[in-house]
Amino acid sequence: MTDSGAISPEDQAGIDLDEPPLFDLDATHEPDEHDDDSDGADDDSDGIEAKGSNPEGVPLPFDVLEFGNGELPDELLHPIGIGPHRLHAAAAAGFAKLRELAAAAGIDLTCTDSYRTLSQQRQLKDMKPATSATPGRSVHGWGFAVDVSIGMPPKPFGQSVYRWLQDNGPPNGWFLGRPKDEPWHWVYRGVGDIASSSTGAATAAPNRAAAPDATAATAPVAASDLDPAAVGSTEISLGATGVAAKILRDLLGLPAGDSFDAPVDEAVRAFQQTHALTVDGKVGPKTWAALRSSTAPADRPELARDATGDAVAWVQRRLGITSDGKFGPRTEASVRVFQQARGLTADGKIGPKTWAALLA
Repeated sequence: MTDSGAISPEDQAGIDLDEPPLFDLDATHEPDEHDDDSDGADDDSDGIEAKGSNPEGVPLPFDVLEFGNGELPDELLHPIGIGPHRLHAAAAAGFAKLRELAAAAGIDLTCTDSYRTLSQQRQLKDMKPATSATPGRSVHGWGFAVDVSIGMPPKPFGQSVYRWLQDNGPPNGWFLGRPKDEPWHWVYRGVGDIASSSTGAATAAPNRAAAPDATAATAPVAASDLDPAAVGSTEISLGATGVAAKILRDLLGLPAGDSFDAPVDEAVRAFQQTHALTVDGKVGPKTWAALRSSTAPADRPELARDATGDAVAWVQRRLGITSDGKFGPRTEASVRVFQQARGLTADGKIGPKTWAALLA
């Protein structure tokens, strides 16, 4: 086998596209239970996975958590070149790479399922109540899973193609999902830090896959700025867009948005003037620190699910999510992502260490 992951000509003979299939396409589904290495999950009325940010080992990006499982907006989803199928940008890029390697090995890798809306999950549950995931728990609902097949039109694949996937999937970020006796269900865990990836990032870490045919944003915003755990370590200024700009606007008390426009620049300069900072309109570590310290609540109680109040609203603004002052499942999921990125215990609860990290 070559270093690129493609099967050499002498090995391609081992792939038999006509061998008996491993599974029945009509039986495809996700697991409803979680095995021992999962954090577990609870559902709320919106079908959102409430506990754990790593379903089936997938480190969920910050950008999906604001919307919830099966409720992703179109701008977060990218076509993968197979019918109407779409995935999150990071997973779409990863699947495109896997398909390229498969094609080089003589395999036409395709899929029967990809992103699945909450409504589609409910329909599937109605059709197959015994074999389908609880709506709101499917990794398909986050845009990070495919049910693979081979051939056009799609048909089941055999043992030799399955062995190819086992050999070439993990090095390229794709892993067999749970339960392990479902060979069609593969999830994208990434080959780098996908937790801070987002559509429209102008720059990215070398090992982060870009979305297929994605256009770079015009503003010079580093990928780390899109991660709420990294805000404060990288400078942003007029023209920037993304989560960092959204957090900045929220902390300044400006109308909601995700762009660093002229009114934001004016507000930043006024804030810098008031706090004896260099008045340059650039938000770097010193300005971020001053913003956090001057806007954070004086009383910083321990916070967890169902907490309410101004402290919760500030945390939500700091994390770049809707600040309604109610510590619900989406806030808990965002806190877990933040904690994981900062190397803290990802329990979704805000105690002294998490408060310190939020203010750092």
